[in-house]
Amino acid sequence: MIELKNINKEGLENLNLVIESGDIIAVKGDNATEKSRLLRIISLAEKADSGDILINDKNIEGLSSPAKLKLKNDSFSFIFPNVMLMPTLTAFDAILQPIAHRGITMENHKRGMFLLEAVGLKNHEHTLAKDLSVFEKKKLAIATSLIQKPLVVLADNPTQGLSSEETSEFYNLLIKLLKDESISLVASIDETVSTEIFNKTQNI
Repeated sequence: MIELKNINKEGLENLNLVIESGDIIAVKGDNATEKSRLLRIISLAEKADSGDILINDKNIEGLSSPAKLKLKNDSFSFIFPNVMLMPTLTAFDAILQPIAHRGITMENHKRGMFLLEAVGLKNHEHTLAKDLSVFEKKKLAIATSLIQKPLVVLADNPTQGLSSEETSEFYNLLIKLLKDESISLVASIDETVSTEIFNKTQNI
């Protein structure tokens, strides 16, 4: 469980949020910058001016810098609105990119192939990621965010540029995969996305 207590930071005032295993949380609000800031604070990429973050009841301020970095890298992954892909990577290589620095094991390879198929890109293993369609790149971003089995996926307006039909398919696919592994989701959304598919809504 991740708990934010009385978080304050440029537009975020005394914000409280509890993220439990398997939660699917929407972040709503008119200010895209503030929504993005909340996601960065949750992921430990940005420090709040005041307030506490507890992970499994342990305040992160009691951790050393190396321990915080490890927690950040192991626990959180991002899906951004614009998928940035290295031009020389195949779709399969792109999935493995977040963990490539650790060395690719057979288990990693199997998980990568499983995720490639799970998001409907089985036949694009050797396709350059940059040559995929916009929607295919979004689905690839789902697989990439899950390769390390994070505690939480943080999605910053991930369906930007998609049609309403594609948006619905994107979230159905993402949420199914998350629920299968009890991974939580915190997603900043705009007015085109229904909150009915989320089990919690955070307004900022």
